[in-house]
Amino acid sequence: MKYVDYTDSGGFLRRSLVRGDRDDPALGIQFDPPPMDTLDLPDALRLALHNALAERQLYAWRDVVAQQDSITSALRTLAARGVLPADQISTLKRQLIYLYRQEATHER
Repeated sequence: MKYVDYTDSGGFLRRSLVRGDRDDPALGIQFDPPPMDTLDLPDALRLALHNALAERQLYAWRDVVAQQDSITSALRTLAARGVLPADQISTLKRQLIYLYRQEATHER
């Protein structure tokens, strides 16, 4: 088994676990940050946030726990790029933690 990282047609960074003899990510198990549809975010921010979390390999609650400062780091990076207003970092961090915890609850 191996991981294949790729960018889909919408610009989202994706990760898929595929058999060693295959490279087609569609045939593997998908790993993504939790869906952010419930957050009221502009499309550009949703894409940038998804990709910042994927770059840090924050796919599940266990990843967030193991890399405790990574969500804050991702949000600060977006604020530095001007994609996210700095005064929204704390609010969005709480919302993301809630999403990750919800995903963990549904995985059980």
